[in-house]
Amino acid sequence: MIQSVNSGDAMYSALQGMQKAMKQADAAAKAVAKGEIEAKQIVELQLAKQNVQMQTKNVQAAMETGQQILDILA
Repeated sequence: MIQSVNSGDAMYSALQGMQKAMKQADAAAKAVAKGEIEAKQIVELQLAKQNVQMQTKNVQAAMETGQQILDILA
């Protein structure tokens, strides 16, 4: 079954992923602030950073797709 691709859905999904990554980073940063400096927190911060970067690219792609749709319809 083929499903349609909606740039709004892609944007929503990317923003949800970004929000999740920010919560992940916040939790790790709070642990570090409490003095819990362990490899786990460093890894969590790095993963959160990479997730935000990836979701930023997804937002950009969704915006470009939306613009291309508008250009086609114009």
